[in-house]
Amino acid sequence: MAVKGSTQIGTSRVASAYVPFLQCNTNMMEAAFRQGVSRYLFVGSIGEYPAIPVRHEDNMWDGPPQANDRFMGIAKRAGETQAEAYAEEHGWDAVRIVRLSNVYGPYDDFDPRTAQVVPALISRMVGGENPITVAGDGSAVRDLIYSEDAAEGMIRAIEDAPPGLPINIGSGNGYAIKEVAEAIASLVPSSPEIQWDPTRPTGDKKRILATERAKEVLGFEARTSLREGIRKTIEWYLDNSDLAQRRGKELHG
Repeated sequence: MAVKGSTQIGTSRVASAYVPFLQCNTNMMEAAFRQGVSRYLFVGSIGEYPAIPVRHEDNMWDGPPQANDRFMGIAKRAGETQAEAYAEEHGWDAVRIVRLSNVYGPYDDFDPRTAQVVPALISRMVGGENPITVAGDGSAVRDLIYSEDAAEGMIRAIEDAPPGLPINIGSGNGYAIKEVAEAIASLVPSSPEIQWDPTRPTGDKKRILATERAKEVLGFEARTSLREGIRKTIEWYLDNSDLAQRRGKELHG
């Protein structure tokens, strides 16, 4: 189970994001502990980190999460602390921990009101917005990982990661939002013109996950290029737009 959302949700609908995060963390892990589960994967986020451009696992507690990630970041930190508490008091060492960068791909939330940048732009461009106005000036940098790569990293972690050792799962690359938007525009049928609105919030200027630990401990490295991942996501959306819309209604009513 996971709860995803755009920058706007993280700064406006904070209770709607924070409470499900915290409930998911606490209840799922408590149930697993009570049942004596031998392996449990806790999925954290790049949003747990303080506002540093490149985020190494050992730097998470160097400061509070960035303001726009504060509620969700604290909830995810609470989950990692919960795992540590079980291990310390009860010796339950089942929990493996990963921290994901921004994941995109098929079956994502494509509702522009709530989706993250890649699915939101795909939905809007395929939907015919032309010109399309994008928040910011395009200079913000994000670590983006295609969903199949993220799934591979998580499977490797639950199989091979040591108990309680946080491992970043991301591409390790920084992509400017301008590059992302232009890639999507070049791959959708309408090829829309892009306009920028620097008055709208975009979150951190730069955030990238350091991925050396994933390579060393898990032998994992993301393989899908940004353009290839976007192409696959667009193809899925074009073939499954009805499913994507139904899923959006199920997620958000």
